[in-house]
Amino acid sequence: MKLSFAKKLTASYLFVATVTLLITGVFLSHHQNLWTAGAAAFLIAMGVSWITMRKISQPLRDLLASMGVETQDELGHLARTYSDMAARIEEKVRDLSRERTQLGAILSALIESIIAIDHQGKLLFLNPAAKNLFGLQSGDISGRPFLEVLRHSLLNDVLTQTLTERRVIQKEITLHAPEERVVSVHALPVDYGQGQTGVLAALHDITELRKLENIRREFVANVSHELKTPLTSIKGYVETLLDGAINDPEHNQEFLKTIQEHTNNLSQLIDDILDLSAIEAQRVNYRFEAVSVKEVVDRIIKALDPMAKAKKVTVVSKLSDTLPKARADREKLAQIVINLIDNAIKFNKPGGEVRLHAEPNGTALKLQVTDTGRGIPPEDLPRVFERFYRGDKSHSHEVPGTGLGLAIVKHLVEAHKGTITAQSTPGQGSTFQFTLPLA
Repeated sequence: MKLSFAKKLTASYLFVATVTLLITGVFLSHHQNLWTAGAAAFLIAMGVSWITMRKISQPLRDLLASMGVETQDELGHLARTYSDMAARIEEKVRDLSRERTQLGAILSALIESIIAIDHQGKLLFLNPAAKNLFGLQSGDISGRPFLEVLRHSLLNDVLTQTLTERRVIQKEITLHAPEERVVSVHALPVDYGQGQTGVLAALHDITELRKLENIRREFVANVSHELKTPLTSIKGYVETLLDGAINDPEHNQEFLKTIQEHTNNLSQLIDDILDLSAIEAQRVNYRFEAVSVKEVVDRIIKALDPMAKAKKVTVVSKLSDTLPKARADREKLAQIVINLIDNAIKFNKPGGEVRLHAEPNGTALKLQVTDTGRGIPPEDLPRVFERFYRGDKSHSHEVPGTGLGLAIVKHLVEAHKGTITAQSTPGQGSTFQFTLPLA
């Protein structure tokens, strides 16, 4: 029994060993094959990768070098598409740059001041007119708060209101620095994208317009006053005459002479107003020619001699016979001289003198009219050429006149391309000097 069991155990052991050897042989055989297959696959993959990289990299190198792609595969088509797209983008950039330059040129050429701020109240843009209005030096102000740069609270209030209410705001405000100016502000909200709203404002300087409106109002008021005074006097004398004074030989002639005097003053006032209006509206036709100033002055002095004798004033001409001729309108020059000599006589003192002098001065002829009258106060001197302005109010009622003579003179001199100035010393007299171009 023991021998039989031993034989069986030995047989089993031999069987297991045989099977194990077979399995090991098979495993070793497959392991070798696996390494061989892996090595082959790796070599194949490397070859495919090298070939693929060659196909990819070569078109890309050509694309980056000159965008001239000769391949007809997908990458070549992609490169050509990219090249076309780049060309279109470059063209759009050029168009945008050109439009920006044109817009900048337009805004810079505008006489209106243009201001742009963002949603935070920071400056985006100021055109040259705006910088000039606010007295700003050239420099980068973009991105800085409005009040920090311009320091105008009234204007800031308008921009802030526009930004807050998101509606157009129009308002007239006064800027006090760097000089007092009146401006009309037109501000409107602007959508800058991404839900942000800024403000674009145009400022129009209307300072001169307001000055002209004030002058017009003063002119109407002065004309009304100048017309009302003599008309009231005329009305009073006429009513007195109608009430029976017409039959009073001691007073009727006196009343009629006073009425005649006021009527003449009214006629002169209307003539001066019409003349000044025509001159300012440039409706006057000038006939410029070579004119002997001495001849014109001598003629005017002779015509005003009765007035000078009545005021006991001597008029002296110092004009030389060799004085060169001036280029002027003869009648308008006579009007200038008449007004200046007439004023010099009226505002003179008994026993006083009026002197006229002329001499060449470069390409112009300089003429002076000097009197020995009461003179003009320093505070009135800058305004003597204004319409209806008459200094020394305490004595103005004593001297007849419309207050338009010097305004007319100034316009006529400037129409001759000349200038006129006034100098005076209170109590000693005045000198009016004007120039005319030489013929």
